[in-house]
Amino acid sequence: MKMKQLKKLFLLLIAGITVQDAWAQNQMTAQPGKDYKIESSADATGISGTPKYQWYRDGQIIPGATSASYTIPAEKAIGKSVEFKRAAFVDNCDERKFSNTLTISFCRLITPNGVCWADRNVGQPGTFAEKPDMFTPYYQWNRPNKAWGVSEVTVEDWQATADQADTWTAGTPCPTGWRLPIKDEFMELDSLGGQLIGGPNGTRGGQWRTVEAGYGNTVKGRFYGPNTATCTFNNMEGCVFFPAVGRRSNTDGARLYQNQDGYYWSNTPASQTNGYNVFFHSTYNNATNSYNKAIGLPIRCVLDEK
Repeated sequence: MKMKQLKKLFLLLIAGITVQDAWAQNQMTAQPGKDYKIESSADATGISGTPKYQWYRDGQIIPGATSASYTIPAEKAIGKSVEFKRAAFVDNCDERKFSNTLTISFCRLITPNGVCWADRNVGQPGTFAEKPDMFTPYYQWNRPNKAWGVSEVTVEDWQATADQADTWTAGTPCPTGWRLPIKDEFMELDSLGGQLIGGPNGTRGGQWRTVEAGYGNTVKGRFYGPNTATCTFNNMEGCVFFPAVGRRSNTDGARLYQNQDGYYWSNTPASQTNGYNVFFHSTYNNATNSYNKAIGLPIRCVLDEK
């Protein structure tokens, strides 16, 4: 990957203190699934001779990470409170001089129950979408390897009869290390803040946003999280955005309600033929909605820590 494509997380010095002290203050969040370069703004101190380096993740050596800086590859940009540190040493000396720890949560929103929500939908199976505010493919229940695009008018290989598996037994479209949320996790997300609007659970339901100046989203949808009242695309800490992607009909796969309604699968069955999902539009939100498993819905993932 070219250097211009990497986002750098600089470990900045503060005037009058050492690089180790500066690292002690570094706790940050970052979008999952991207490459990140972490580096010090000063050379190793207290080392006699030309230093060599070794990087560690959560106390374990990172194989091959022996440069002054380290690029976290996209597939490793995952996890909550992941600790990185660098050791400096010279040949023929057992002593290693460690930096203090840089802690990164590859997550914009971690709920009180510790659930880390991805900040964007799944695109094609096993990948995240390019950005949070875009319409993404639809998936039928327990069909993780077949995605139908947002612009397809006619569909092929559509199954009008619902898969009756209790859960997504064939896997999920989520990238490695991520999984589908369960119904209770959607309910917690729904309760964190926002408008007091209609819904069967007395929930708050996030904040509906049209495409308007000041918020930065290019499609309609809902912000969820404790900071929904102030969320913009320039300030997404404590927030996630769910685009109103709509759905596809269970009978023939026809695209419905795009840029009007939002629906997202959970991994919790409601019955043999129905599955729970979150459903919203501009004036309504239901985190325990139930639909036929043959409809096509987009996917939002949470970090799999089990």
